[in-house]
Amino acid sequence: MINLELSPEQDLIKKTAKDFAQKHLSPGVIERDEKSIFPSSQVEALGQLGFMGMMVPEKWGGAGLDTISYTLAIEEIAAVELATSTIMSVNNSLVCQALLDWGNDLQKKEYLVPLASGLKLGAYSLSEPESGSDARKMKTYAEKVGSDYLINGTKNWVTSGHNSDFIIFFCRTNLNDKKDEVSAFIIDKNTTGLSLGKKEDKLGLRASDTCQLYFENCKLPKENRIGDEGQGFSIAMNALGGGRIGIAAQAVGLARTALEKAISYSKERKQFGRPISSFGAIQNKLADIATNVQSARLLVWQAAYLKEIDNASKKRALIIGAGGVSPSVILSLQKSGVQEISVTNRTEEKCIFLKNKFNKLKIIEWKKLQEELKNFDIIINATSLGLKDNKDFDFNFDHTKSNLIYIDTIYNPLETKTLKYLKKMDIKVFNGLDMFIYQGQKAFYLWNKINPEVDDELLKLLESKLN
Repeated sequence: MINLELSPEQDLIKKTAKDFAQKHLSPGVIERDEKSIFPSSQVEALGQLGFMGMMVPEKWGGAGLDTISYTLAIEEIAAVELATSTIMSVNNSLVCQALLDWGNDLQKKEYLVPLASGLKLGAYSLSEPESGSDARKMKTYAEKVGSDYLINGTKNWVTSGHNSDFIIFFCRTNLNDKKDEVSAFIIDKNTTGLSLGKKEDKLGLRASDTCQLYFENCKLPKENRIGDEGQGFSIAMNALGGGRIGIAAQAVGLARTALEKAISYSKERKQFGRPISSFGAIQNKLADIATNVQSARLLVWQAAYLKEIDNASKKRALIIGAGGVSPSVILSLQKSGVQEISVTNRTEEKCIFLKNKFNKLKIIEWKKLQEELKNFDIIINATSLGLKDNKDFDFNFDHTKSNLIYIDTIYNPLETKTLKYLKKMDIKVFNGLDMFIYQGQKAFYLWNKINPEVDDELLKLLESKLN
């Protein structure tokens, strides 16, 4: 079961999205749908709020938020304008997420940063006229010509096709029917050889444009391929998996608005001299709908939570040091869902002791630590190295992962030499102040059964004492 209490940050995201929808989307929403007007200024404003790359780390232009925050925002936007929420959903979960998970650093810099920051808009193209549900049977083909690809074919149902700047699309790179090799590419919409079909005349969602793409001898350099040849189908399915959570959140927002409209109408419509909202049969129907909407919302939150757990389970964590704080760190990582946890220490016997206490813990030899640093997503310093008037690390972090999270359990000084060094590299870092505070809070509760409040004033006071 998940904790259904939203954090202050999540509450703020929800409120911000709701206020934005009422102020910027509600005016003109009917006209935009009737006349198929793309909400350009509204999408730009969403980008300024950080809502176009919500789950992308700040390093790559995003807001660095969790999946639950994303679903909260999507629901509020969809509750007012489904078309805008669709544009937002595609850019977040299909385009940005695919680039974040599979793109190289150069692709992230060139494409992900402007997409996640809202400066550019992305589209996603998988379906074709003869391959919808069975996406592997696509016919669009990228022929290898030297170091380039020559692409020919047609793609269907491309959301934001006309208004996007970049498009992630999928096509075959092998014509052997037995292999069904699919690869992923990203393309600038203005590339020669790429043309757009007319906007589809839809029953709804008309403010979100949908069209076909036509590739006719369209030349792309190999640098535009995302991942390796043959990885395209995995990339597509991974993106769609996360995208379905966004679609579900959209559905909740739409259903919520329908319920609110039904309740409002039941209070206005009169029968036998009184509002139909007073009739038991109507009340029961509305109550059933409200129950279904809330159930759906909780299922969406559950899916978002499980996605976060799954993300954590794919991360590799390294604890440097096997002293007194290390067991607590290991427990916290395990609770967060991190399944691959390694530990290293100058004295290997201490590592062996921890390994005997914790299942599946891996040991990294101290002499191999420098070459192993590049393999981890999370690195935690649980040693005294960096403590005030003490030595600091002499390791080189230049080749570590670009999305590395580095945590130091030291809080005196608040910023060790290593933290300063890593911050200059745009690596996400945390000091040990929070651990110090919340350990103290827990100890106070154990002794006195009183849980003291931790607020900004206390944090500032402690920081001033430690600086």
